Amino acid sequence: MKTNGLLTTIRGKIILLVCSGLVVVGLVALGMSVYSLKKRGDDELNNIRVTMMTEKQEKVKALVMVAARDLETVYEEWKAGKYESEEAAKKAAMTRIGVFRYGSNGDDYFWINDMEPRMVMHPMKPALDGQDLSGFKDPNGKRLFNEFVRVCRERGEGYVDYEWPMPGHDNPVPKLSFVKRVKGWDWVIGTGIYLDDVDAAMSAHGKELEAVLSRQTTVLTVVVLGILAVFIALSVVVSGRTAQPIK
Repeated sequence: MKTNGLLTTIRGKIILLVCSGLVVVGLVALGMSVYSLKKRGDDELNNIRVTMMTEKQEKVKALVMVAARDLETVYEEWKAGKYESEEAAKKAAMTRIGVFRYGSNGDDYFWINDMEPRMVMHPMKPALDGQDLSGFKDPNGKRLFNEFVRVCRERGEGYVDYEWPMPGHDNPVPKLSFVKRVKGWDWVIGTGIYLDDVDAAMSAHGKELEAVLSRQTTVLTVVVLGILAVFIALSVVVSGRTAQPIK
């Protein structure tokens, strides 16, 4: 009886030792796998954001370059004597830029300000025309027109992010603009692309990745538990065979 009790104790300790090790290894493997999946998902989201932002930056810059060239053309035509006066040439340039539209809804536009900064032409908010913009701030306190001028003064052109209401709306949303200092009248021309679609796309992708991660985590958990069950069963058999020679 004592021998049987001793064997039972030995067998139980072997099973406990093996099972404990297997559980620890299984949990570690499961945790590492889930972490790897989550990191891969985060990297994928980051790559999507970088790609979308790069496309928007390239698009907005290309658009401003074309519009800036149009302004330079009008200035050159005035210098060549095509217009009766400088004011007539400026008016023609502002009209020309003011009607430009692009985007899926055709409501994206260009504006012109000077280096004061003062608004020269804003097609969507004509009440700003001629106004001093040095104190104009977005909801976060950024003096965006001062920033436009600073970027153009230092580099001639560049990107500025801020918040601005979409056409027909009052609430500001994130926006990325590209501005360029134009020779001649020393104007700054710019346009911007709203980033709400980027945030919406990221949110949608994030939900999809969360669903995929949840499914993969469930599958991994089932697989790990299944492997643990098999090894635990094997450990019971092996422990019995190990204890038998001792008997």
